[in-house]
Amino acid sequence: MKKFYDKFIYGDLEDMMGTIHLQDKDAQIVDWRADITKRKTHNVAFFGCSFTYGWGVTEEESWPHKLCNLLGDNVQCWNFGVSAGSLGLSSKLFLKVQEELNPDLVIVWWPEMHRRVWVDEKGKIYHWLANHQDPLHRNKINKGFKPVSKDVHKSFLGLSHNMYDYFHILNDATIINKLSNRCVNILKLDKEDIKYKEKLKKYYGVEYIVDSLYSKDMPNVKWQISKDDGHPNSEWCTRFSEYMYKEINKFI
Repeated sequence: MKKFYDKFIYGDLEDMMGTIHLQDKDAQIVDWRADITKRKTHNVAFFGCSFTYGWGVTEEESWPHKLCNLLGDNVQCWNFGVSAGSLGLSSKLFLKVQEELNPDLVIVWWPEMHRRVWVDEKGKIYHWLANHQDPLHRNKINKGFKPVSKDVHKSFLGLSHNMYDYFHILNDATIINKLSNRCVNILKLDKEDIKYKEKLKKYYGVEYIVDSLYSKDMPNVKWQISKDDGHPNSEWCTRFSEYMYKEINKFI
């Protein structure tokens, strides 16, 4: 069995950001979009997957950056989004960020719940994105990620026996919401959203929830994504940042 060292557990935040390698769709190494050396009167940390990182757009075009501009000059934003990331990865990274940076506000976009992510001792990120048809599926839309081998697949099974166990994502969300100073959660809501939000608040401490306004299943109801790879373009990011700005003002 392949042995994984999860570098989001070991080491300090600066070391992790320096040794964990993020990749773009062409498998090129890209930089983190969080400058932890800068602080201001108010500090906001973003967590999530490619939608938060800003896959396919520049840092200035990403919605966290645009939202930060709307919040004003006295607000510092740290974007800890990781493409193809899981909420489990976000919760591990959050623990380091909370300990070392103590942001005033955390904004977390919940990735798809079946994702699992680990980082080996060399800083390489392993993404396991399963679906019902192909359990070895690893984000085939994005050319930077290749299907894992059967041996690696078996080693992952030793770490997570149930790819669709919703407990994992609720556990990670609880960690972030309970330990942060204040947290705003972004996730897709359906027709049962009111009942769902009440249960999350009652049982898991997930209080502030806003709709992502994005769904492939409801293109006429949600905001549409126009990029070929299914990720937001600059125009969408502008609209979403304005929407989030109005939502956040309700909480802070």
